[in-house]
Amino acid sequence: MFLNLGLIQANRSWGKALHKKGIGTSNRYFGWIALATCLLLTGILSIPIIRQLFGFAPLPSILLLFGMGMGGVSLLWFEGGKRIGPTRSKSMA
Repeated sequence: MFLNLGLIQANRSWGKALHKKGIGTSNRYFGWIALATCLLLTGILSIPIIRQLFGFAPLPSILLLFGMGMGGVSLLWFEGGKRIGPTRSKSMA
């Protein structure tokens, strides 16, 4: 989920890097949607009755950290591809 939100944010602009444009520059609702998504998933995974309702098993901390780490690596790779690869012209966007 973290990777998907990061890639959505990174893919919104091919001209600027993610760290230069900020989260809420072109779409003020994206930050609220990302926050709501994180809160809902945290609630689903941490409240046992809701977790059972969705059929999820408890998530070990190491897997959560591994997933977040791989998401960060993937996001860095994607942002690096923006710098190295050819830039899109405004007519292509």
